[in-house]
Amino acid sequence: MTTIQYLFATLILFCFALLAPPATADSLVVNNVTYPDVRVASVKDGEIIFSIGNSSNEIRKPLAQVTRINLADEPAFSAAEDAYAAKDYDKATEAYDKTFRTTQKIWLKDWVSLRLLDSANKAGRFDSAIKAYIALADKSPDAARAFSLTMPKPDSAYLTDAIKQVNSAVAATRKDATKQTLLSLLAQLNRAKGDLKAASDALTASAQVNTANQNTAQAARSATLLKLQTITLALAAKDYDKVIAAIEKDAASFTEPANLAEALYCLAEAKAGKAATSKDPDTWKEVALAYMRVVANSPSSASQVPIALMRTAAIHETKLNEKDTALHIYEQIAADYKGLDPAKQAEKEIQRLKPPAN
Repeated sequence: MTTIQYLFATLILFCFALLAPPATADSLVVNNVTYPDVRVASVKDGEIIFSIGNSSNEIRKPLAQVTRINLADEPAFSAAEDAYAAKDYDKATEAYDKTFRTTQKIWLKDWVSLRLLDSANKAGRFDSAIKAYIALADKSPDAARAFSLTMPKPDSAYLTDAIKQVNSAVAATRKDATKQTLLSLLAQLNRAKGDLKAASDALTASAQVNTANQNTAQAARSATLLKLQTITLALAAKDYDKVIAAIEKDAASFTEPANLAEALYCLAEAKAGKAATSKDPDTWKEVALAYMRVVANSPSSASQVPIALMRTAAIHETKLNEKDTALHIYEQIAADYKGLDPAKQAEKEIQRLKPPAN
């Protein structure tokens, strides 16, 4: 090739480069702030770790603050993120699942396991949710434990299949934290199925794993969760005295807001169970107060709060004959928890109790 031919070829390539669309750079959106040209190193311990451009400076952001990741070379993932943003959780579940199966990026598998779990749970895709939960428990047991799965009905085949999968995962893992998390899930699955003995056996196995690491902070958190799960099993078995005694005994250990909300709610439910046949107004006032302690001592975002308010309203209406008070509480629930099931039920109660307009 002559010099002139070489220059001409170079010019042609340069022109094509000018005409071609620019490559889409990867980006990250955190709290509505877009970080362009990012390179993600990992997703772990509740954080995403990345750098920008050619910089070697490491940036860490909480995963809870990440609203979107854009990747030029992962079309299935981009489709998943689009569907997730549009709240099309069925479509998001399919696309995240495809990404999880096909991507070669280890960090992306970790991020997708979170999104897949959330999407599948919201879409009612329990099979996919269990698969994502097991994957997340292997990488980040704390993140998995913080997630609350919506359980199918007791006779659902999903529960039977999930129990088999989780048992297999428990047998396969050598990580104590992962095993504890999976055993905790196994207890929940068996409780949802109505097999309280199998649920209790799973909790016993989890306690045995915990004994080997009893001096660690993680062990202390695990022990508290085990106590709560034992309490919820006793509640399911209608052993109300056992529930009340256990909560009063271990009250000091329920320091984290989520754990405290669960403990207080179980206490209120146990008191309501014991009072079921009572016609004494003072007894029911004490039960209503127990439910209101859930509201007063829990974050407003806690799932137990609107349910506790619904229980309180029902007590005022049916046990204390205070329909105006009940109506006021239902109106509060409808206003503060729009879109949630308790708010929808509250709207029905309002229509029932509110006198028709003239």
